[in-house]
Amino acid sequence: MTCLRIRPVACLFLAVGLIAGLAAGCAHAPHKPKTEMPTSDILAYGRRAFENHEYRDAIEFLKGYVTREPTGEQADEAHYLLGQCYFHTSEWPSAATEFLIVTNEFAGSSHVPDAHYYLGLCYWKEARGAPYDQDYTHRALDEFEHFLALYPDHPRAEEVKRARIEARTRLAEKSYNSGKLYLKLGYYSPAREYFQKVQSDFADTPWYTWAILGEAQCWAKQHEWEQSNALLEKLSLANPPPPDHVASEAKKLANYVKGRLVASRGGASPASAP
Repeated sequence: MTCLRIRPVACLFLAVGLIAGLAAGCAHAPHKPKTEMPTSDILAYGRRAFENHEYRDAIEFLKGYVTREPTGEQADEAHYLLGQCYFHTSEWPSAATEFLIVTNEFAGSSHVPDAHYYLGLCYWKEARGAPYDQDYTHRALDEFEHFLALYPDHPRAEEVKRARIEARTRLAEKSYNSGKLYLKLGYYSPAREYFQKVQSDFADTPWYTWAILGEAQCWAKQHEWEQSNALLEKLSLANPPPPDHVASEAKKLANYVKGRLVASRGGASPASAP
């Protein structure tokens, strides 16, 4: 009877001991590489930390690996995982640096396509809205174009195409807003240049029809009725058609411009400017 009573108690102590042992083992798991560690172990710890979303620990191990083996057999993977760690911790410049190393120094690596993808995303994450400098938007767009040219069938190609459209739309908005500012200030020549840039470079964006209207307004301000009318006719044929606000503004301007054209040819007095 005594033996039977003792067994469950012994089992309980054994279980507690095992749990304590596991906890102690976890507590002593290294958080950064040690001098005596083999290089292969350093990379293995880095991989494991990354898979467990322990990005700070992973960064320490992966940096330790590339410091010891800058051209090692798995240096490409280490740099790629480092880029991933920085990406997941929103450290875009550091992530971009690692992905650039993969694409530039390890051209034959299987990680190169995904490194290009993430490099574009890093630049896009650093890009700011249309009112601000667009250097990173340009960088992101260049990388998106490069990625799609190299890997048109990549699983992430459709996602990159959507990001490319967003980047192009932002650049178009930036140019359009610059044109509008010059138009407001009465500097019609530079205003037209920006509106023409939108029409020539970003015809696939929603700002295309706005830019046609903007250029037509510039010519009208300079009393160049023929040029303004030609652009308004171009706008009326746009496909897809312009949004309602653009169409409404274009209609008012067209009525005024046509009246001026009639008057310039000896017809009735035109209506007042819209």
